Amino acid sequence: MNELGRDFQRRGHRLAMEEKVQPWQRLTDYVTLSVRVRQGSASSGKTTHGDMQQWGAYTGGALTSRLAYFAEYTGYDRAIRTGRSDGFQDAYLQYADAPTASRFRWARVGRVYPFAVYDARAGGRVALSRPRILSERMGGFLPELQRRSFGISGGLSQRGTGGPNIEMALLSTGDSFASRADTYLTLEQNFDPNGSGVTLLRRDGFQPGRDSSDRYSQNGIFGRFAREAFFFSGAFLVGEGKDSARRLRQPTGGFLEAARNIRTETTAFLRYDSVQSVSGSAGPRTEGLALGISQRIPNRGRAVIEFSDNFRGSSQRGSVLLDILLMY
Repeated sequence: MNELGRDFQRRGHRLAMEEKVQPWQRLTDYVTLSVRVRQGSASSGKTTHGDMQQWGAYTGGALTSRLAYFAEYTGYDRAIRTGRSDGFQDAYLQYADAPTASRFRWARVGRVYPFAVYDARAGGRVALSRPRILSERMGGFLPELQRRSFGISGGLSQRGTGGPNIEMALLSTGDSFASRADTYLTLEQNFDPNGSGVTLLRRDGFQPGRDSSDRYSQNGIFGRFAREAFFFSGAFLVGEGKDSARRLRQPTGGFLEAARNIRTETTAFLRYDSVQSVSGSAGPRTEGLALGISQRIPNRGRAVIEFSDNFRGSSQRGSVLLDILLMY
């Protein structure tokens, strides 16, 4: 997701030049269907047979001059590691006081996670797999950054002024929204029109399924350097909380990713992941690499082949995935 994509998302899935609400004359202007087929294998002996991995529908856009919506519904999702899940993913109503201006305030309510996580390569990524610090529980007990929850968020967007972008969120932990909620604060500063920039993140909350004394906190920094032909991104996160034995832990983790356009529609990528379960250099660490090529299918999706290897701290070794995503 480049700078144009991030700006489009925050304006309520519209461009700054769209002063009028487009009429609902064609359903295809607002709805996209997607089907994913995947073939994979691993050197440990586990093999996933080629089949339909996922199907879903996306819909979004402006409802009025200031109101917009977005919803992503997954009818079937057989993830490689997390088992089957389906239902709504992102689904929210969004308000912006001046969606065509360079500087505007916005708020949304529904099933969300912070926009900053998309900026950190969780959405619109070139790679097939997501960085571990975004998609997994750090230390085995910190909630995933990509964990969608019902809640409210709001912020200030200054993408056309050079100023920082601010986002605050209050998201339910799934028990009681009033008394058990995660809080997020992100501060993002862009450096150029390509989308290079730095994002700072702070979150506090309760560990799911635990009592009210089991709180956690997490701080992080995300960076990206973007040009027309290549892209670099990375992040480092440090958290604090109690593990299942009620011991205080401070897991850390990070990733570095590079992408290079070989041709207009073809991109090669390489990512290094590292997660340490507890603080200190002697703590258990998981490290891995992901290497692949992404081929865009014009106006219809993309195909990705990715090799990944957790060369330290994990039994999952040498997996290869071929993933084809078609959208209509």
